Amino acid sequence: MDIENIKTIAILIGTAVGFVSLLFTTYKIVRDLATSNKSRLKEDYRFAREFLKDLDDKNLHNLAKDRGLYAIAGTDSMNIADITYLLQLSNADRCIKDYTLAYRFVEYDDKRDRISFRKKYQIPSSRRWRKLLYMGGYVFFAMLAILPFWLTSFTIKLLPLAIFTLPSFGLLAAESARNFIKLKRGEALVSEQSKHTELIAIDANRRKTA
Repeated sequence: MDIENIKTIAILIGTAVGFVSLLFTTYKIVRDLATSNKSRLKEDYRFAREFLKDLDDKNLHNLAKDRGLYAIAGTDSMNIADITYLLQLSNADRCIKDYTLAYRFVEYDDKRDRISFRKKYQIPSSRRWRKLLYMGGYVFFAMLAILPFWLTSFTIKLLPLAIFTLPSFGLLAAESARNFIKLKRGEALVSEQSKHTELIAIDANRRKTA
């Protein structure tokens, strides 16, 4: 067996081992996430129940209320007024997640008391061409990511190229897909707002300055 064949076999074995290791690691991560997610949901339920009870206390300090609202939302990057409004919606949990995901595209309009698109995304056509751009970007970058494997002359020598294109263009494809999903979830949130009785009182001054 000549040196070239030995090198080729070594590269193939190394690639196979790396691929199997990647699959095993991914499986462990997914399994651990599923387990921790169940525990987290239980903790979230207990916290939400206790916090919403605390809101009945008129002496509850604004700091405690704000911290609780941030914890409910899972982020402190949102305004208190935004979280307060979202908690008044039916399916509040989904609405908070969608708002956090689509925050780049939507905002809470305190004058209309509803979630609206940010100014540059208010016109339907501006959202339409962006969705087309994101989907086109996803297809384009995904094709570039796997381009080396499409070549009829693909050999082991092209493996370094594939190792470069898969993560590089794969990440760009994933980012394009994420932007498309964010915009779609923002559209769903804006169109499906349905309020029920107000649960949390927040004075007018704090609503404007939050």
